[in-house]
Amino acid sequence: MRRMVSAMLVAVLALPSLPSIARAGDPEADARFEEGKRLLKAAKEAKTSGRDGEAKDLVQQGCAALEDSQRRETAAIKHLWLAICYEESGRDASAWKAYQRAWAEAWYREDIRRSAQQKISSLEPKLPRLVIEVAPEARVEGLRIAVDGENIDAEAWGRPIPVDVGAHPIVTSAPRRKTKSSSVLIATAGQTVKFKAPELGLACGDGVVDNGEQCDDGNRTSGDGCSATCTIEPRCGNAHLEVGEQCDDGNRQDGDGCNAMCTLEPPPMDPRVKWAWATGGVGVAGLAVGTVGLIMANQHWNNAKGACGADGCTPDASDSVTKARTFGVMADVGFVVGVAGVGTATYLLLTRPAARKPAGALRVTPAVGTNGGSLLLQGSF
Repeated sequence: MRRMVSAMLVAVLALPSLPSIARAGDPEADARFEEGKRLLKAAKEAKTSGRDGEAKDLVQQGCAALEDSQRRETAAIKHLWLAICYEESGRDASAWKAYQRAWAEAWYREDIRRSAQQKISSLEPKLPRLVIEVAPEARVEGLRIAVDGENIDAEAWGRPIPVDVGAHPIVTSAPRRKTKSSSVLIATAGQTVKFKAPELGLACGDGVVDNGEQCDDGNRTSGDGCSATCTIEPRCGNAHLEVGEQCDDGNRQDGDGCNAMCTLEPPPMDPRVKWAWATGGVGVAGLAVGTVGLIMANQHWNNAKGACGADGCTPDASDSVTKARTFGVMADVGFVVGVAGVGTATYLLLTRPAARKPAGALRVTPAVGTNGGSLLLQGSF
């Protein structure tokens, strides 16, 4: 086969120059065309010398130059050279199509048409083919199937389409439908491979809630209540308790029992409880002061008694008596403050709105004796 391509290349080189009607006069197109021809000639020489790797690279570069030239300015001779390059690189289906275009455009050159027709006839039996099958359930309005980036007309569905050996990406799409990408592999020349078009599910983001969608807000953006896959997202502050939320009170404020993240907050402390803790703390401190004062007063009274006899009291006894009286006053004040503070705290706790009073009465009884003081709490719990 490669000898036949080389023979075709020699034949094309021998073709006479084209008349001016085939040229549009694009200098860049002509330059790329000449570069492509030069690269193909160099590839032929490299292959003759046994440098197959270099020849392959030169063919690829030559095809790229000829494709660029053909895009800039179409002409029969350009299609012919491009077809030869495709065939040299093993892309028989692409070569077959290029030969057909060369034949169609060479209406003024019988020699080109004859050469192109011969290659069309010789390549056609061995072309790999792809058959696109579209089941009735997969036929939706506006269905498009693109192979190698080129849309395949609906008239060609179900018919063998010539393709090159290798992998071919296939993209199936339709309005308001999910796009699906696939790929088929043609392994050998003459092989026919069938591709079954997939059914396209409805697309998210068209503003219409279809079967299988929980929501559709007209976009593909997550974080706005309806995700990019058209499923409902938890949204705090809409007064609806959704999955992932502990609460939803219809706002995004903290401090009201349900915070801005829709999680439960501990209830705010009752003012009565705050005052109860304050007065209770003062009461406990007062009881502590009273207890210390009582102990110190008893100690100094005992010292004073030891310093007094039948002959009277010593000066130290008088000092101890004074100190005993001072500590006694401190004990009295401490116990009064302590009982008042603890009693007030107890009252506030028992009378707050959330408190549940026990069946039995709760009694607080202070007790003061010569050896100290105590607080007795009695009731039913």
